[in-house]
Amino acid sequence: MVNSFAISDCYEPATACLEAAVLLSNGSNGAYEADARGVIRLICLAYDREDVSAELEYALLHQLCDIKTSIDGRIFLSQNMSIEGADEDVQLLAQNKCRILCDFSAMIKNSPDISAYHCLDYSFVRTYNAGVRYAELSAASAAGNPAIVRQVGIMQALGIGCEKNAGNAIRRLKQCAMWGDICSMRLLAKLHAGEGERERAETAAELANLCSVYLKEGITVLPDAVQKKEKKEAVELYNCVSTIYYDLVMRGRLRNIDLSFVEALLHTKSYSKRMEHINNYKQELWKDETNPGAKISAPIGFRG
Repeated sequence: MVNSFAISDCYEPATACLEAAVLLSNGSNGAYEADARGVIRLICLAYDREDVSAELEYALLHQLCDIKTSIDGRIFLSQNMSIEGADEDVQLLAQNKCRILCDFSAMIKNSPDISAYHCLDYSFVRTYNAGVRYAELSAASAAGNPAIVRQVGIMQALGIGCEKNAGNAIRRLKQCAMWGDICSMRLLAKLHAGEGERERAETAAELANLCSVYLKEGITVLPDAVQKKEKKEAVELYNCVSTIYYDLVMRGRLRNIDLSFVEALLHTKSYSKRMEHINNYKQELWKDETNPGAKISAPIGFRG
């Protein structure tokens, strides 16, 4: 029997685990449970919250297992249902799972290219096969949805449905990190550390901490005291990420990652040039960086 946990104390990692478990599949079998446990443990490790991993595994894979489809989710929410014998924290997770199932399914209707998100159709219970699921999500990730791109990176990091490849996982998580995804930043820190890349791990961790404090507060320019305290590289990355987040993602409603644009940024050596690309995104001069005929400078930032 696992101990109870306070969702308010670990809401961000719990939500990330829930989203990742749903993206992996809404159908459960032995292979799914084993892979989902690995995903949950990796995310908890990234947040330094291994202490709640067992509780989250039990809640997500057992207590919430009867909520499978978007139809289940709509019924659960509309009738204000509850999980029998579960505490308020698990009830909140149940509500969030219902919303995630419904939101993912709604993406199909709202996408101009329906086929891009067919793998998110949770109107039925999907039979879990790791290789098939990786292929589906990998294809869908081309549209740039941050949750899907992150999921592909997680599966590559763990070797779920594909060959385990930390380099590929890091590349995918960088794409999400540049779009302001804090979970991906924390995962990057752990993967870099696992590869023995201490400086890169520290930079990713510092960026995640800065974004956790300042990004959602609407702060695009860090306080002077913070800039003096943190590593120059982390501060410059924060400036890039925060500008992308507020100018392109929020104000420009560019919710999906522009993968080509991120590639250009990560291959641009000069910080001022990167900011120039971001500030003049619509002019598309940044495309010179990814033109096969152009000479690409050495990667910086996370040091691809």
